[in-house]
Amino acid sequence: MKTIFAIAVVGLVVAGAAQTVPVPQATPPTAQVPQATPPTAQVPTAKIPQPSAPTAQVPTATVPTIQAPQSPLPMGQVPPAAQAGQAFTGTWSASGQRQSLLTELSRPAMTVQLSGAVSITTGTGLSRGFRGEAIGFDDGGGLAAGSVVWTDDRGDRIFSVLRGDAIAAAGRQMRATITGGSGRYTGFAGEYEFTWQHVITTDGNAVNGRAIDLRGRVQAAGGAR
Repeated sequence: MKTIFAIAVVGLVVAGAAQTVPVPQATPPTAQVPQATPPTAQVPTAKIPQPSAPTAQVPTATVPTIQAPQSPLPMGQVPPAAQAGQAFTGTWSASGQRQSLLTELSRPAMTVQLSGAVSITTGTGLSRGFRGEAIGFDDGGGLAAGSVVWTDDRGDRIFSVLRGDAIAAAGRQMRATITGGSGRYTGFAGEYEFTWQHVITTDGNAVNGRAIDLRGRVQAAGGAR
């Protein structure tokens, strides 16, 4: 009887032990659920129209053409306006003052103011006598220029400009272009030339001279006279 009890006890102990042995549990694999990436919302870019600034139209300024004064023609060339005009000859005796300034050139520079009688010996359309006045500049290096006015006994005038290589020197040739006039000489055009026969300097700055071979052509605005 005791034996049976002991066996029963042992069997219970064995059964209890068997029940307490932990049975390893299989860990089910973790399911990797893919994370859904929310789509990126495409926000349309609003294009704001840029206002266009109106182009200012700047008016183009018209620059007037400046007519340069015409220089006298070379010696011996007759201006077109005087080619069909009347020829004339004469003489001119003049006296006046000069002021000189030393330069590094062969001659001193000077200014000259002269006046005297202009006698027209041949030709028509001009008075036979004028009072001729001139003022000029000589740079001493071969450039001379001046302005001349002839005034007749009625007060009518003829204007001209001079060119040459010396304003008041013996044996030098001068050339002049007639640029206009007043009174009955209004609109006159032409040219003339002459040669200084002699130029005498007295009393310091006083000058006396005589021009010979004064010859030229002149034409009025309405035609030859």
